[in-house]
Amino acid sequence: MATYTFRVISTCSGGEHIRIRVLEDGVAITPRVLNRTDIIDTKLTIDEVMEYLIHKIVKNSGATTPAQRKTAIEAASVVL
Repeated sequence: MATYTFRVISTCSGGEHIRIRVLEDGVAITPRVLNRTDIIDTKLTIDEVMEYLIHKIVKNSGATTPAQRKTAIEAASVVL
């Protein structure tokens, strides 16, 4: 399973926009600019993130058969 780390690159002078670099297993992903208000006020549900999490679990496991995918999904846990 991948490990994600986050680095704040910069914050605008008003503090509303935060530029963040996300690293997946130490490899930089394209930086993102996030709005402070959206970060604080957005309410995500498990349904909104579940498909992505399962995709990453299966992809990172290298599973290519239904049985391998089942094993990868059932063996995974996500700690936030």
